[in-house]
Amino acid sequence: NRVVGDRKTPPARLIANAQQGIAEIFFSTASILHNENLNEEAIIYIQQVLYLNPDFNAAKLMRGTILEDGGRLQEALAAYDAVPTGSVYYGRAQIRKAYVLNNLDEADKALSVLNAAAKEAPELQYQIQLTRGDIHMRQKKYADAADSYTKALESAPAGKQNLWAVYYARGISLERQEKWESAEKDLLKALELEPEQPDVMNYLAYTWITKNQRLDEAKDMLHKAVAARPNDAHIIDSMGWSLYALGDYDGAVTYLERAIELMPVDPTVNDHLGDAYWRLGRKNEARFQWRRALLFNPEAEQVEELNKKLADGLPEVGDQSVATDEETPSQHAEAHKQQ
Repeated sequence: NRVVGDRKTPPARLIANAQQGIAEIFFSTASILHNENLNEEAIIYIQQVLYLNPDFNAAKLMRGTILEDGGRLQEALAAYDAVPTGSVYYGRAQIRKAYVLNNLDEADKALSVLNAAAKEAPELQYQIQLTRGDIHMRQKKYADAADSYTKALESAPAGKQNLWAVYYARGISLERQEKWESAEKDLLKALELEPEQPDVMNYLAYTWITKNQRLDEAKDMLHKAVAARPNDAHIIDSMGWSLYALGDYDGAVTYLERAIELMPVDPTVNDHLGDAYWRLGRKNEARFQWRRALLFNPEAEQVEELNKKLADGLPEVGDQSVATDEETPSQHAEAHKQQ
């Protein structure tokens, strides 16, 4: 049974009366529904829990989580604020509040919330630093992100699981700073901790491709990633681009056309397919894909490169690296690093 109210100051009895016992049953039901992504049903039960036992702080935290997962962010903020200072659940509620504020593009407020939480719940240093890193990444403050992820790793509890995701996140932040040697070490460490993790394999292999390095190894790695995620457009695009870099343009087209089916409005996938068509002599189709890419809000540098291709086509193979790409690996790879 769960301590009613707060584990820090438990009452003499875990469940003082029948009303609190019913609240416990409803809380368990809400947990099951939430785990099944039945958030509307879960919120009904959690409201009943708090009606029966207004001091049930675990339920207050869960209410915020359910509302957050349902996209009701302002209501989630209020729910997290309802968890009182001094509660064992306070720090966790404030961390979730920071994530919500970050999703609302209020990064400064989010960081202030984390600073306050660090004072009230120093035992949550790992989670707080990890959250700081994620907020800095969203702000594109990559040096600050790397520093926060380093502090998270330093404060991780013994035996902490899923640290691969922190190494992955720090690797991305280092790659964004063009510190590739350090970034590569982190990405390889992530794979050591979580072998054949698709997101990490995709990111690492795609980066090798853009740098024209270890192309055969990147190709093998992407084959594994595609097998694990056969409908992931980002990974399939990476597979196609690796084959392009190796000069297998027919193979590249097979994968890139599949990526277009899954992600038709992505400018980079359209750009990649245009390049592959051009190498096969399908120049009208290539220009069609490059024009499509311009419709889908590419970055300014990519716009310039696309317009150059439309005017001049691609240079002959050998005149430049076949694996050049205006998009960075971190823009391309789908970040799936949260714990």
